[in-house]
Amino acid sequence: MKVRQKSSPKLRKGLAVVAGLAATFAVAIALHATGAGADVPRNNDHIPCPQPAALPAPPTWT
Repeated sequence: MKVRQKSSPKLRKGLAVVAGLAATFAVAIALHATGAGADVPRNNDHIPCPQPAALPAPPTWT
């Protein structure tokens, strides 16, 4: 009876990918929970852009 190898390179690579994704989400959740990035100023009250001066009426040709 053959004993199967418990960890193959494919399994190790798959576990590494899953661990990397889990670490990425853990960092994102931790940053979100601490409120990181909350000091970014938001433009809550809309300030319209200054409009250019009204153009004079086009010349009328007679």
